[in-house]
Amino acid sequence: MTAPVILWFRRDLRLRAHPALNKALALQRPIVPLYIHDTATAQDWAEGAASKWWLYHSLRALQASITASGGRLLVEQGESWAVLERLIATTKATTVFFTRRYEPWARQQEDALNAKAQL
Repeated sequence: MTAPVILWFRRDLRLRAHPALNKALALQRPIVPLYIHDTATAQDWAEGAASKWWLYHSLRALQASITASGGRLLVEQGESWAVLERLIATTKATTVFFTRRYEPWARQQEDALNAKAQL
């Protein structure tokens, strides 16, 4: 069995012209679509009410698109690395694709995740 690829959706909640999705599809391996609601890492950058409304409706639309394609979006809550680590162990995934974010906390998170992944 071919190891799956985790496609970690962050703020880019679309399927069309999605760079990380295109890279994942190019591998021709099973894809595990994932969204992590990580409120702990964001700290002072946590969403307000309008952002939460946008996120809820955007995730519903993304789920509908993924379901129409025969898949299922996993929505998890918790610290991103802990969720990714658990899902990698569960699925035996060998690759995680995601798009960059540019908030200061998100860039620090990406650097930390890349460092941990290199271990």
